[in-house]
Amino acid sequence: MDMEQSTLTRPAQTGTPWRSKVDAHGQTHIYKKIAVGELQVGDHLLEHVVGHRRQVATPILGVEHTTDGVIVTIPDRSGENVPVRELYGHEDHVFISKTPHLEQYNTHEDIFAQLDKRSEDMEYQRQKRLEAAEKGIEVSWIQIDAAMKELLLSENADQVEPHAQAVKAGAVDLSNCIIIGSDAVAESIKMDEARFLRWNRQLTDSVNRTRTHSAWLEDFGEKIADVAMQRATAYAQGALDTASKVAIEQRRRTFVMFLDSPIGDAVLEDARKIGVFDAPQPEEKGVLLAKVPPEAVLAREDGTMVAVPMAPDAMKALKIHAEVHLKADEIGVYQRSQAMEKDIKPKQQYPRLDGHLKEPDGTWRSVGFYVDKDNQPRAVVAIENKDTGLLEKHSMTFKEKVSEQTQKPFLVGSAERENGNKLFVTIHRAEKGPDQWVYANFAEKTGQDWQQIKGRGGTLKPNKALQDRGDDRTTNFIKDKLGVDVMAKTQEPSKARSAGKELTL
Repeated sequence: MDMEQSTLTRPAQTGTPWRSKVDAHGQTHIYKKIAVGELQVGDHLLEHVVGHRRQVATPILGVEHTTDGVIVTIPDRSGENVPVRELYGHEDHVFISKTPHLEQYNTHEDIFAQLDKRSEDMEYQRQKRLEAAEKGIEVSWIQIDAAMKELLLSENADQVEPHAQAVKAGAVDLSNCIIIGSDAVAESIKMDEARFLRWNRQLTDSVNRTRTHSAWLEDFGEKIADVAMQRATAYAQGALDTASKVAIEQRRRTFVMFLDSPIGDAVLEDARKIGVFDAPQPEEKGVLLAKVPPEAVLAREDGTMVAVPMAPDAMKALKIHAEVHLKADEIGVYQRSQAMEKDIKPKQQYPRLDGHLKEPDGTWRSVGFYVDKDNQPRAVVAIENKDTGLLEKHSMTFKEKVSEQTQKPFLVGSAERENGNKLFVTIHRAEKGPDQWVYANFAEKTGQDWQQIKGRGGTLKPNKALQDRGDDRTTNFIKDKLGVDVMAKTQEPSKARSAGKELTL
């Protein structure tokens, strides 16, 4: 680029008048529009800084005139104020300020700076929640251990009952603290290796201790004959078993989330120590969870996981969360198996009314409703979050009910989740104008507490197999019980979503 310095012979400025504008705070800003060729060192250029709510007066550090245009040197307001050179066309015009003290860069008005600060504040709160959860787990175990000691020494129902309740309460607190801490770990953006491994060790310790305490209570229950004592002991044992399941589930959740992260190596080694992985088989098929060179981590269809060694180029060609088929060579290094993939037969699709609801955290809840050959309404319900490795499937049978509030019929089914929660699915009729459709609502019950599942979606629609078959016992059942022809062309209005509706029982 041919450059000619022009700061020694400054062009004469045109007689463009200065303008003024009063802002919302009563301050008067003075500025004017000039050709870029008239800019001089010391002028203050009014510019938009990305993320800043108003224009910023930036001092001009240098001006160079070239055959391609005018190069203006200014401090980079989006970075660390380092000088940057910007090229303007000869015919461009800019605004300069006579009141630069009123147009200074302010981090409080920079959206991105505020987002960074908010992110730091949120991370601080996550770390505090994790610390509180760790302390809560310690306190829970103090309560459980003390109550267990007294329970095992009890000689009658009056003595057993309060200690069993104390064990149960401690186990519930333990489960809650584990979930709170795991949420903080999963949401963290600055989780270091030592902190992550310390949390995992705490979960592993809780699993081992709950199992040991549960075995003690089982042995105690077998040695006593009093029914009331046995019942109280069983309730306490059930609470401990639930806490153990929660710890295992959250341990797996955080493990999967941090596999594909800067601390993936440490996470993989930690998982290997506690026996998370099965021994690899000569041929492996599953969903690729993470790449932790030199190993690829797969989730098999049965829920088990395996880590297999792969060559870098072969691993690079695989996509995360895709189903892969691998085969070991003579030295135990795995390669993609084209032959296995060709032999895959497409899964048979059964006629269903399918509905899907996506929660804010990315978890998908799906329901495949059908009526079996005995005319019983049933559904296969799935809960899946690929980011956390969560995958549950449950079979439900539905019953007909009538809402006490609206007097309208609906269907309800339930199943017990792996974490011990009771999962409910209800199917309702909805209408708006001439449009009619059916939708599914999801809810969970923990003890006496209900949680309505929020999200987007939930409308039940015929899948391709049902569309190809036409009306059958499933569509006729819905038409008869809920009064909706699901095979009709009218569909759910775009704005009528089930996400905002409450579960009615």
